[in-house]
Amino acid sequence: MRYRFLIFSFVIFSGILLVLIRCWHLQVQSKGLFEEQALKNQLRTFPIPARRGVITDRYGRVLANNRSTFSVKLMDPSLPVTHRQLNLLATILGDTVDELKKKFKNIKVNIFIPSS
Repeated sequence: MRYRFLIFSFVIFSGILLVLIRCWHLQVQSKGLFEEQALKNQLRTFPIPARRGVITDRYGRVLANNRSTFSVKLMDPSLPVTHRQLNLLATILGDTVDELKKKFKNIKVNIFIPSS
């Protein structure tokens, strides 16, 4: 009976140890992989085909042309935006931070300092 208890205890201890090792591996060793995947999830590109082609008059002069446009949407506008995010958005859009603040008057900038 005592022999069975020792084997059972060893199996349970080994299982718990394996789970803890796997948790450590996911949290510590695979951190960079998951950070990279999280960053890739933040930006999504959706190709939208043009509804029409170039419109010309009877002499071949262009009356209406296609051009690329970009739309920036905050998923939850009630959350404050950090200075880093605002600077990145200004760089992408080709504006300054002050111009963005003027365009979006209700934008709340949050000062976020990481603890590491």
